[in-house]
Amino acid sequence: MFSTFGLTAAADIMSWLLLGSVVAGYGLLASFLYRTGYATARMTALLPVPAIAVTAAYVVLVWALVPDHHVPDAVLSLVLFAFVPGAAWYLAITTLPIIASRGRAAQVLAERWHLVVIAYSEAVLVLSGFQLVSVLGIA
Repeated sequence: MFSTFGLTAAADIMSWLLLGSVVAGYGLLASFLYRTGYATARMTALLPVPAIAVTAAYVVLVWALVPDHHVPDAVLSLVLFAFVPGAAWYLAITTLPIIASRGRAAQVLAERWHLVVIAYSEAVLVLSGFQLVSVLGIA
């Protein structure tokens, strides 16, 4: 957005601030997952590995398939696409009390809910990686 109005210095500063916020945000996410018991220490340490791999694959695909090595309007598209897992998460949290009131469903949720939380966290990390490489102009 800064680049649109010719504020390239501000755009450069904000892109590096975004990098810092992604790193700091992962620390907060990992801390939350570990302290609430949704993930072990090992799992929190390994959680960024698939996100980094998927982001690297995204960069390779963009560099191989897009002529300018940059997807136009990717940042805006990714922001809009980020609402998809957010909406799914909101739906899951909203319907959780209804689903958990059923006998068998409550047992399954107690055993497997942590996997849903981990999958959502991974989706957030992947989308953050996509946005980061888009803002930095890498892909």
